[in-house]
Amino acid sequence: MPQGDRRGKHSSDELAFLDFTYDGIIKEDHLYNGIGQLMDGEEGQANFRSDLQARGIKGYEWVGWKTEKSEENTPVEIIFKFDTVRNFTLLNIHSNNFFDKDVRIFRMAHIYFSVSGIYYQQNYIDFRFERDAWMEYARTVPIALENRVGRYVKVQLFFDLDSRWMLISEVSFKSGTVHTQLNTLHSNIIYLEFFIFNSNLDENIHYVWVLWQLMRGDL
Repeated sequence: MPQGDRRGKHSSDELAFLDFTYDGIIKEDHLYNGIGQLMDGEEGQANFRSDLQARGIKGYEWVGWKTEKSEENTPVEIIFKFDTVRNFTLLNIHSNNFFDKDVRIFRMAHIYFSVSGIYYQQNYIDFRFERDAWMEYARTVPIALENRVGRYVKVQLFFDLDSRWMLISEVSFKSGTVHTQLNTLHSNIIYLEFFIFNSNLDENIHYVWVLWQLMRGDL
């Protein structure tokens, strides 16, 4: 996912909505192969300038991004990798809605699933958040995941059209393990996914043949 952004014109009032505890790779302002504040169990308060734990970092609980032109529909993309193929039922995203400070909850989320992490299902979950223009409190936004199956989950969050900032502080999933042949043939699933999601019929036929040969042990 992209590293968070900084807010403030002067160093004295600057807020850094960064993932300070990320334990993976940080390269060119993107975070890879680790976990951090979005899964540390700490939910941020509506007033993102607060420092409830006296860490000396205002807004520490929040990771946030800004946009100059929300109408361009460029989402913030986060990919989650799990230890095995799982059946997903719910995604919770704790979000900030302090719209008086130009922060709103994402207006839309697209969620994709994949077994291999290479090809993602095209029939993604399309979630729309009904804007709350009255209450500025932070809240958890639940998204039903319809028992989708995968090892990788790609979440795309779209900015509200009238705000420049999107802040989230916690992400959690409800899921269960899948004990099927998909787990034992995990290294071969990329062929199955290619067949399901590729539109070229000739290539589909070829990759089904390859998958069948792999399952028989002929390749």
